[in-house]
Amino acid sequence: MPRSSARPTSTLPLGALPRLLSEAEAAAYLEISEITIKRIRARGEIAHVRIGRKTRYTEQHLLEYLTAQSVPSKELTREVGSHRPRPRAGNSPAEAFKLAHRILIEASDGAEQP
Repeated sequence: MPRSSARPTSTLPLGALPRLLSEAEAAAYLEISEITIKRIRARGEIAHVRIGRKTRYTEQHLLEYLTAQSVPSKELTREVGSHRPRPRAGNSPAEAFKLAHRILIEASDGAEQP
C-alpha cells in the first residue's frame, strides 16, 4: 500500500495550543534575569516544556509559579490574641548605646550585692 504524503489533519481548533514563551520572554514577563529563571528551573520550582534542546514556558507555568511564591497578608494570618512583639530600642546608635550602658550598669549593681 503506498504511503500518503498528506499530513494528518489536526482535530484541535486553531489557537487551542498555549503560546510558548522562550526563557528570555518568560524572564522578562517575571521581571527577572534569564540566569535566575534557569536557576529556578534547575531547582524544579517552575514547570516547563522541553522541545528538543529548547526550553519553553506557557502562561500557565508562570501563573503556577507566581501562585506558589505568593505570601499571604499578615492580617489574614494573624490569630486573635496572638503574641505581640516586645518594644525595641530606637533605631539610632545613640539609643542603642544608652540601652546597653543601662543594662551593664544594672548587671554590675546586681553583682556587687551579697
